[in-house]
Amino acid sequence: PRAGGTKLKSRAAGEVVRGVSQGRTLPAFASVLSEEAISFCTEVVDSSGVADEMEGLIKKRTGRPRCLKVRAIFVALLLLAVDDRPLHLKGATKLLFCRLPATWRAKLGVSGEAVGRKAFLARYRQVRYLFHLVLSVIDPSPEPKNKVLAVAELAARRKKLTEAEVATRQRALAKLVADLLAASVQVCSADE
Repeated sequence: PRAGGTKLKSRAAGEVVRGVSQGRTLPAFASVLSEEAISFCTEVVDSSGVADEMEGLIKKRTGRPRCLKVRAIFVALLLLAVDDRPLHLKGATKLLFCRLPATWRAKLGVSGEAVGRKAFLARYRQVRYLFHLVLSVIDPSPEPKNKVLAVAELAARRKKLTEAEVATRQRALAKLVADLLAASVQVCSADE
């Protein structure tokens, strides 16, 4: 379902739906990653400007430079969403390091491959680290993530956030969602 409760009509393979605003076309559903789908998702992420903004928020002056960019993760997650797949970080890792053509990996700043289990787990840690780094500047919740904890341990692990920190994170999250929504609305037809 799209925003407002409308659904896209199912499309036959190869059929294209033209967006109204900027003439972008929604790629057809496919089990194979197409050049058209990658280009479409990259354009939507780039037009929203959220990847550059997040890079600015999480930038650190010290330490080793990251081998993965926020833009790449956002494009991978959008590719999964467009293809109606679950938005799991392991799926994004597989897409970025195993399924994405080398030319697109270079364009998105993805270096390396994930050949074998050990290499895949190392790449998955990179994706997970960067995703949680982005969450660290936009998530207003004090609750720990990705863990099932006993009540006593949960209370001990809660972040201590001031009201100002919560407000700053809420504004950053609201801006990110609004920018992504505005960029995705540009590709919707008048009926959608």
